[in-house]
Amino acid sequence: MPISSHQGPGLVEQTDHCDVLRNGVGGSSEGSCAVAIEQKMRTHFEPHGDVLFVDLCDALPTDRIDVVDVGDQAGFPGLIQVRVNREKQILYGVTIQNYSAFKRKLLWTYRMASVHHAIVLLIMGLMAGFRADHHSAARAW
Repeated sequence: MPISSHQGPGLVEQTDHCDVLRNGVGGSSEGSCAVAIEQKMRTHFEPHGDVLFVDLCDALPTDRIDVVDVGDQAGFPGLIQVRVNREKQILYGVTIQNYSAFKRKLLWTYRMASVHHAIVLLIMGLMAGFRADHHSAARAW
């Protein structure tokens, strides 16, 4: 609780510059990784099929896109597929089948009320795992 009236605005100014300080240490120029993902993320919900499409970037017509089911590894069996280019290490997007069951499981099993933040966390984990798998496979050859 502030003792005087001039302490409140000072605390607000300090918290507003967290991303700027993080960038000075060697982070990305866009701020934290979650912020960069949120800026690129475009979602489209198809209510008739109960499917959520999350697009991160557009693919070129010549790109080879593989669709990989990662629901089992992410804790949502059969619900999550990713669109990737394994050669270029690009994650194009995520498809969440049976979106209502996905939201229900987030809330009741994982206690996450924000679906948006859960999707950002999921994408960050997928990107990290995808890069780690690709680099370990490259070293094996």
